[in-house]
Amino acid sequence: RWWIPGQWTLGREKPTWLQSGYRIHHPLRFDNRLYISCWQAGFAVVDVSDISKPRTIARMPSVFGYPTHTILPFRQPGSESDFVVVVDEGWNDVNEAVPGNLWVADISNPQDCKAISVFRVDEVPPSMPGYWGAHQPHEEIIDGFAFVAWFQRGLRVVDVSDPFHPRAAGTFMPTLNDNRKRCMSNDLFIDS
Repeated sequence: RWWIPGQWTLGREKPTWLQSGYRIHHPLRFDNRLYISCWQAGFAVVDVSDISKPRTIARMPSVFGYPTHTILPFRQPGSESDFVVVVDEGWNDVNEAVPGNLWVADISNPQDCKAISVFRVDEVPPSMPGYWGAHQPHEEIIDGFAFVAWFQRGLRVVDVSDPFHPRAAGTFMPTLNDNRKRCMSNDLFIDS
C-alpha cells in the first residue's frame, strides 16, 4: 500500500494540511516507477519494482497551488537528467480563477526536485466562469512534444524538447456548432 503521509487516519496519522484536496488523482506506471499526481499535494514518484513494498523515490509539493492532474516522465536526448512534465488542472468558478498550466520539474536529485519552467496558454478571463486551464495530456511525451487537452482552449501541443523553455508548437480548436458557445476538450489519446 501507498498513501500520502497523513492520509492513514486508521493508523493514527493526522493530516497536516488545511484543504481537503490531498488525494491520488491520476497515477501512471512506466517500467518500475509509478508517477502519482496527488491533486493539491503535488506529486510523488514511487518505486514499484516490488509491488508489495512501494517505496517513495521523490515528492514535490504543488508549486503553483493548482491541483496536479498528471505527471509524465521524459528524458532530453543526450542528457542524464530526469524530467517530468506536470499538468495542473484549472477552471474558473464564480470569478475564482484557477488557471492551471503545464510545468517541467527536474527530478534528477529525488531529495531536491526543482520546477525549472512553466507553460501557460493565457490568462483566465476573470469575468467568465468556465474551464480555462489545462486538463489531460496524452500519457506519453512523443518526440519531445506534450499533447494536452486544455479544456475551453482546445488541444495544445507543447514542445518540451528543451525542458527549460517549453513553447507552443500547435493548436487545434474544435469547430463549434449553433448549440455550443465554447468547446470542452477533456481527454486526449493519440493512435499510432
